[in-house]
Amino acid sequence: MKYWSVQKRSVIDKLSKKGGYFPNFELSDTIIKIPKINDLYDFMLDTFNRINLMECEGLIFALCKLENGVISEISDVTEFSKIIHEKHNVIGSMWNTITEGDTVLIELEYPDTFNPLYIDINDFQYLMPPIIPLPPYTNNSMLDIIQKLQVGMIPTPCLPSGIAQVHLPSIQSDTFVTYYEIDDINSGKFEEECVSEVSQPYPITNDISVYDLFCDDGDLPF
Repeated sequence: MKYWSVQKRSVIDKLSKKGGYFPNFELSDTIIKIPKINDLYDFMLDTFNRINLMECEGLIFALCKLENGVISEISDVTEFSKIIHEKHNVIGSMWNTITEGDTVLIELEYPDTFNPLYIDINDFQYLMPPIIPLPPYTNNSMLDIIQKLQVGMIPTPCLPSGIAQVHLPSIQSDTFVTYYEIDDINSGKFEEECVSEVSQPYPITNDISVYDLFCDDGDLPF
């Protein structure tokens, strides 16, 4: 399965020098900056390790597609770039935040040998504190999502975005495919040929992002 992850450029350096990158939540800039998300990160890590019989110290956050309850890969960088533009209402605010600084988009290829705890990105953002059950979320939504994750199932999205967040143990030479510059994604470089064949701009969907509903302080999973 192919996954896509935004990481600091320094991760590429670690791959070339050490042959791999193994995340550690205790060293996470995000957790250091926003300590209140520590419990959620710990829950995801503990659940991942228990289900997959691993002993990871942190997780890689990445993306794929989740549509009508079906997980599928984003096939190439052109499709990824197109999704970023077409689903601007869903991922725009989060994308702008996670790509700040010297970051790159990493293409990864993993065998289907473990459970990456798929969750709609809107549902994960809903779990970020403070949890506010605004419609379509209810007081039971958090429990429903948590219970599904605990047994390795995909929670039914309350506010489907079409994009799943996945959790990976590491980035190593056998899972790393290549990386792309964020500026090239933002500029639409990879879609130029497709765009030239039509006379209209990227269609903007009516999808709603829970990031815009709940996150007013920059809380992000990445």
